[in-house]
Amino acid sequence: MNWLKPLSSAIDGVVGIFKSKQEQKANAEQAKAKLKQTKLQGEHEVTLTDAEGEALLAQGLESSWKDEYVTVLVTSPYALLVLGALSLAVFNDSRMLDAAVLAISNLESAGVDIDFLFKAVVLSAIGLKVWRGK
Repeated sequence: MNWLKPLSSAIDGVVGIFKSKQEQKANAEQAKAKLKQTKLQGEHEVTLTDAEGEALLAQGLESSWKDEYVTVLVTSPYALLVLGALSLAVFNDSRMLDAAVLAISNLESAGVDIDFLFKAVVLSAIGLKVWRGK
């Protein structure tokens, strides 16, 4: 019966994700309704809850390319490391690998915490809010 506990946890996680998506959709619809009502009444201010504001923001960013750009930019040093290692293994040419290592060391010496940026990009890509607690 010990195998039921991980299965139950996995099912709970999937159900939680589904509920969260449904709540976000409902909050976005509620916020849109408030905005429409405010516009019809000729008012210039609308009060939204945090959840409604976040839902509207999330919907607005769905078609944005900025997240993808930042992801490619931050993960590119690691992609260069992999390509450099492949170049070394296949062509016995270490120039690309040396350039990637030099680029990463230059970023670190300039004060850029590349490991933190990489973790933040990966976590944001999978939907975790890393900035919420800080």
